[in-house]
Amino acid sequence: MSDWMTPELIEDVRRVLRESLPERTAGQGRTLVEQSLGLTSYKAREVIRAIDSGEAEDVSPTFCVWDIETTGLKGDFGRLLCCSFLTLPNNEMVTYKWTDYSDSYEDDGKLAAAIRDKIEENDFSVGYFSKGFDFGFLQARLADNGERLLERHLHIDPIWYFRGWRGLKIGSSSMKNVSEFLGLDEQKMQVPKSVWIAANAGNKKALEVLVDRCESDVRVTAKIMKFALKNRMVKNIQSYP
Repeated sequence: MSDWMTPELIEDVRRVLRESLPERTAGQGRTLVEQSLGLTSYKAREVIRAIDSGEAEDVSPTFCVWDIETTGLKGDFGRLLCCSFLTLPNNEMVTYKWTDYSDSYEDDGKLAAAIRDKIEENDFSVGYFSKGFDFGFLQARLADNGERLLERHLHIDPIWYFRGWRGLKIGSSSMKNVSEFLGLDEQKMQVPKSVWIAANAGNKKALEVLVDRCESDVRVTAKIMKFALKNRMVKNIQSYP
């Protein structure tokens, strides 16, 4: 499509056509678009053609930044409490909680499957230390519940830009330290031990605190990823798990 055919212009033309009479002819629709939006006959015709042919459909890649909170570090004993997703570029945040799928936090099979499906909806995903924890824990919970495992897909784990022989040499690659080092406007949220204990016992009020932390973590992860992208630190994107 031409550079002048922006998503905003396409949506404006869609709106004008929706508001016009259903029985309009093609010529009437073009004339209405010209008059309503001040377009030339050529541009009105080309936008309508792109819409009718499907060329104007949004095919931009989508990716989700995700993070889980759990009752422990091992997938055979621990359980999933929640998972937050920040979907880009539409910047939509959603959190799945065990309370949405079960009467008990110990029964996390449906939650695990929903997390898997949400990740697979996107072209690729992003997670902080996801290769070291989140993926393995999620896969273990899926397997333990007899669910299909998460399929391989394109994934970025920004922690590796701050550790190892290729990363920035700073004191620690933890999210807390990296967010402080970069001077982000949102820092790693700290949660009291008492809240963790309560949430791990199924306390729903404590769970909401962890939801706030989980959503904060994905926002911070997104900012760290954008820093890496802006500074050309991303050399390749591999499939995982």
